[in-house]
Amino acid sequence: MPRSKKGKRGSSKPGVKNGMKGESAASDEELTSDILSHYSSASETASVLEEGTGGGAEQAAAATVFTLLCIQLGGGDEAEEGFKSLCPILTSILNDNIRKLVSIDLFSVCSLPRQCAMTLGMCCYVSTAEGGEDLVKILALLESVFTSSYPNREGTLPSPKPGMPGLHTAALQAWSLLVTLCPASKLIELLELHLPKLQACLQSSDVNYRIAVGETIALLVELGRDIDEEFEVEDSEGLCECLKSLATDGNKHRAKNDRRKQRSIFREVLHYIEVCNYHVFSTWRLDFCFSVAVGFLCIRPVSLDPDSCVLFPQNEDFTEERIRFGMESVYIDGWMRKRIYDAFKEILESGVRHHLQVR
Repeated sequence: MPRSKKGKRGSSKPGVKNGMKGESAASDEELTSDILSHYSSASETASVLEEGTGGGAEQAAAATVFTLLCIQLGGGDEAEEGFKSLCPILTSILNDNIRKLVSIDLFSVCSLPRQCAMTLGMCCYVSTAEGGEDLVKILALLESVFTSSYPNREGTLPSPKPGMPGLHTAALQAWSLLVTLCPASKLIELLELHLPKLQACLQSSDVNYRIAVGETIALLVELGRDIDEEFEVEDSEGLCECLKSLATDGNKHRAKNDRRKQRSIFREVLHYIEVCNYHVFSTWRLDFCFSVAVGFLCIRPVSLDPDSCVLFPQNEDFTEERIRFGMESVYIDGWMRKRIYDAFKEILESGVRHHLQVR
């Protein structure tokens, strides 16, 4: 029985945005007003990005500011208008800086395109209607970035320029966030196109990119099983062998912390690919409450009725993470929820718990 996709996005209705402004309290409105007056408007952010005042560092900071503003606005009309105005500028900056990275070995210019990729992914996720034109455009743009890491016709991975793996990682993570918004028809197309190529990228020389690829593969398989519970990865045996190698990697040439992090992630990816079960929970009756401001599922225990029983899909051997905020909790128990939470956490940092609580 495939999992219901309700709760995955801001609404199950087509065309509804992911982060509705909704019925916010006065404090939310005041906070939004403070942010708007402090940073003047999205147009000033656009000015900094377009004119490049202060160089790449200030442009990257401006992109971060707009991302935070977009999240705070919660996907309302202001966020949508701001995103539409900034999207061409961010796209131009991203493309221009990619050309610089390809033509010269300069690591310092990489932080700006990375931030642009993250901003495009997050702001599109928050403000764009599901299955909308902007979503398709940003998906294609991000694909054009990380697919340059794909193997050539001979099956050989390209040698990355310094700084490029970090950009590939940011673009892939932003893309995988947006993939969670795609309708089934688009998902099937993406699965067929990208899964085989991503498997080859597990051999990347960059540990962070390898991990991002592994998590993306697990996410795509999870979404594939949402569509069809019989979904299987092509050449699953080869994939599992590669994952086993990464999950037990003892290469002394790699840093100890990198090896530990890699082994931990790939053990979970491997176990998920091999087994995905539905477990019966008979202790709790779970109330599913979608947080429109942040975009993932809050699971709140509301009863200890032993007769209550729900079927809830859970990944065997997936290390469940419980995020507490006040008297409530968010349970990260799958790859889709992990990608969404990680994306917001990367932007909001320590403020993610406060954002959950007040919203």
